[in-house]
Amino acid sequence: MSVGPATAITSRVISAVGANAFEDWATRFDGAARQAQGHRADVRLEQPGGLVHLICHFETQEHLATWEASGAFTSLSRDGDAFSIQHHQAATGDLVRFRLPSVPTRPAGRWC
Repeated sequence: MSVGPATAITSRVISAVGANAFEDWATRFDGAARQAQGHRADVRLEQPGGLVHLICHFETQEHLATWEASGAFTSLSRDGDAFSIQHHQAATGDLVRFRLPSVPTRPAGRWC
């Protein structure tokens, strides 16, 4: 298991009609993450076209793994799938790199 702080990025491509639902969902997501043991901070990056990245920082990889396995995280992920498509990444250490989606790509047939 890696040593150091842990970071998770939950990227969401939001449907055109899902913007209001996303705001409510993101507030609940941030609140639940803040209640998780070892939570340090949250950052939200928003891009044009409905692409949003929620970044959560935790003290250790174990704290992050506990959050990702929690009922709150899995339930919120499932709720978010009603109006958005998720891409989730995580890494541990003082210096980490992520490759973020840069174009909101929607699967064929979804939200046509």
